Amino acid sequence: MINIRKVLLPSCVITKSFLNNYYKRLITYYTKTHEYIKIEDGNLNNRKDMTNVKCKIGISNYGTHKLGEIVYVDVAHNINDHVKKGDCIATIESVKSVGDVYTPVSGKIININNKIIDNVNLMNEQSEIDGWIMELETNQINEKEIMNISEYEKMCEEEEQNEEKKIQQNEINCMEEKNKNKIFDINDMKNIENKGQGGK
Repeated sequence: MINIRKVLLPSCVITKSFLNNYYKRLITYYTKTHEYIKIEDGNLNNRKDMTNVKCKIGISNYGTHKLGEIVYVDVAHNINDHVKKGDCIATIESVKSVGDVYTPVSGKIININNKIIDNVNLMNEQSEIDGWIMELETNQINEKEIMNISEYEKMCEEEEQNEEKKIQQNEINCMEEKNKNKIFDINDMKNIENKGQGGK
């Protein structure tokens, strides 16, 4: 099982002072589908009433880890476009699959991170730092629908445990199927032998 805490932390040289500054400057929320909403310190005053909040949207470190190496990203909107919660904002192609990224909040796009288009490895290596997809101005952050880091970490751990159980169950099912086939093969051999003896 992977170390969830290690995966969730920024993938760079980590020191105590870095972590203190990192979490003081930012408030990050997460969704069940592994998007993040990152609010920088300059917007924390607005956070009290959640009006005109500027936030960056992207895929969490855990989300990119589960996707595998990302090789291509296509951003679906332009600056000044308005998006609604649940709209597709980007399509991501990884070595494992192709999938869409959905915005967890509604708002106006005020910035798009062109760096990830030129260098998609930013999403693989620094998804929650330099690998964000777009920045929105929003009035609709509902803290009841999103998770803080502790809640998200717990959800990821449960997700890992469930996947581990599925793998174990699949292995058990395969073993049972193999055992059934062995019994079937033995019975077939006995029938063939009996027929052969009866024909003599």
